[in-house]
Amino acid sequence: AELEDTEVEGTAGGGLVKVTMTAKKVVTAVEIKPEAVDLDDITMLEDLLVAALNDGYEQADEVYEEKMGAFGALGL
Repeated sequence: AELEDTEVEGTAGGGLVKVTMTAKKVVTAVEIKPEAVDLDDITMLEDLLVAALNDGYEQADEVYEEKMGAFGALGL
């Protein structure tokens, strides 16, 4: 339950795209700054979104390891 209540953020492009998710990797919000949107280069925005998601997943993995690592060390 603690993992569901813990939020992490993944960012890309120096903060142009931000993804918020729980430590269980459920995306709860996506923020895209207007300057990230270039109608002539949608591929860049898509790449930034993928990078932000991947960054968020890494953050979630770190929180998971922190919170669950103690249980693994106990052999549970």
